[in-house]
Amino acid sequence: MPEIQENISETIIVTIEAMTTEGKGIARIPAPGDEKTKGYTVFCDGLLPGEKAEVRITDRKKNYAEAKTVKLISASPSRTTPFCAAFETCGGCCLQHLKYEDQLLLKREHVVSCLSRIGRQPQEYIEAITRPTLGMDHPYDYRNHMQYPVSETVIRVDAPVAEPANPTDSAPAADAATVAVSDAVPAVTPAPAASVDATIDDVPVVIPALAPRDLTIGLYGKRSHTVVHHNSCRIAHPACETVRRETYKYMLERGITGYDAQTGLGTIRHLIVRVGYQTGDLMVIFVTNTPPGEKLPFAVADYVKEINYRLEKDRKKLTRATEPDSRRPSYAPAVTEDQIWKLKSVWQNHNTTAERQGQTLSYRPENTQLLHGSQVITDRIGENKYIISPLSFFQVNPRQTEKLYDTVLEYALGKPASESPEPIANLVDIYCGAGTIGLHLSRYAQKIIGIESSESAVKDARQNATLNKVTHATYHTAHAETLTPSNFADAPSCIILDPPRKGCVPTLLNTVLALKAPRLIYVSCDPATLGRDIEILVAGGYKVMAVQPVDMFPWTEHVETVVGMERDDVDLQLSLKHFN
Repeated sequence: MPEIQENISETIIVTIEAMTTEGKGIARIPAPGDEKTKGYTVFCDGLLPGEKAEVRITDRKKNYAEAKTVKLISASPSRTTPFCAAFETCGGCCLQHLKYEDQLLLKREHVVSCLSRIGRQPQEYIEAITRPTLGMDHPYDYRNHMQYPVSETVIRVDAPVAEPANPTDSAPAADAATVAVSDAVPAVTPAPAASVDATIDDVPVVIPALAPRDLTIGLYGKRSHTVVHHNSCRIAHPACETVRRETYKYMLERGITGYDAQTGLGTIRHLIVRVGYQTGDLMVIFVTNTPPGEKLPFAVADYVKEINYRLEKDRKKLTRATEPDSRRPSYAPAVTEDQIWKLKSVWQNHNTTAERQGQTLSYRPENTQLLHGSQVITDRIGENKYIISPLSFFQVNPRQTEKLYDTVLEYALGKPASESPEPIANLVDIYCGAGTIGLHLSRYAQKIIGIESSESAVKDARQNATLNKVTHATYHTAHAETLTPSNFADAPSCIILDPPRKGCVPTLLNTVLALKAPRLIYVSCDPATLGRDIEILVAGGYKVMAVQPVDMFPWTEHVETVVGMERDDVDLQLSLKHFN
């Protein structure tokens, strides 16, 4: 194999040995004259294991290099044609060139690798107890929550700009101003039409800089904040895409500007769409580059009317996201072509410092206002109904979420619910969010305690318990890292951990170990931090009994994992024979 030279623009021939979960092929260049080292690693965008290609080095570091494919010499049988025209530039999916069944294998391998390599568990044992990844028969149209960045080149001008008296009238693109002067609106009533004088003296205004306008509502590009246009995103629920397309037309027709990251000007930063998969409810959140109290420069009721008209026209198209899953027939959704899809809630979120905060939304309560309709929308998972508020966390793939929650239930009970297991005496749900996992298990638990740091999420959890007539669940606002054994009056019989990607802090793991719950279920969205935490829990007396990867995000690198654990010093009915 050739040696990597200092010239980073050189081309070399490589054979791919492995693949990262981000979709990069891994090739190794032996160190010249030194057989004891592994040599130099080259990460190649878009190449699969077993493929041979000519690549160009684009970035050279001390121990590795990045490369782009110049020519594919021999292709893998696992390669497939990406279904999205924006695949090469969009950062939303990175595995579209890999057949779906092979994605499921890759994700399982990644989980096994992290638990054995980072978690220091015996690889053969982890391989034996890890189930095949739970995938989808219809791995498209699954996201019920989309955050679309909105981009446009805009400028500020000091000269007055004439505005139409009626904001619903179309204005020429080059003269469309975005002065937000609408009156204050009661929280649960539609916003009135914005009122703008025919002439505005001595007031700088923001206008589109180009004609035709370069407004884009799409997704961020790979490793950048450049907004990439796409005709149709096939991982988004079709209702989200209907709203995106209609909002784009609406903004063009009414002269509403997107956000210019270069100048810091423009009105709409993000369009967020949330969908009740089983109910047909929709929520839209406009994230705006405006201070609190400054309303949108258009009549929200008129916007809602336009969106709902198009949702009705697209009704047949919207049902394609509800195709049954033959792998688990019980998860076939009840939605039919008779389902009414309706925008029921519109919010405005003021966020003028998104770049500094690194957040799409501002989570300050005073920065979020209801402009139209209901405070919440609803959706169903299994037999329960849940509210979705603008700032709440709700799993983005409802069909896979039910499978994941049923796996948690099975591990918590020690056997399938159909086998009439003993109820869970005291279930503790840490990082409970809006309470969805605990409530999914509520029919099999005598007592549920949910703990969550977000006050708004705890409020949602309590409402969800009331909505589903669950009276034996209580929810508390607390940071997980501050918990101690003294916070628990009764010893838990089962603990559920569902932390964010960073995993659990050591103080929480120490508290969990001190509580000595007979069963422990860890739900993870990052196999690497899962492996790190599993090593600590095993050293503290737990044994990994079963591992279930769940593909919540087809065509992306992400995988969710449910790990069932029991204490080594407790004799339970939880057996390897059942789980595997």
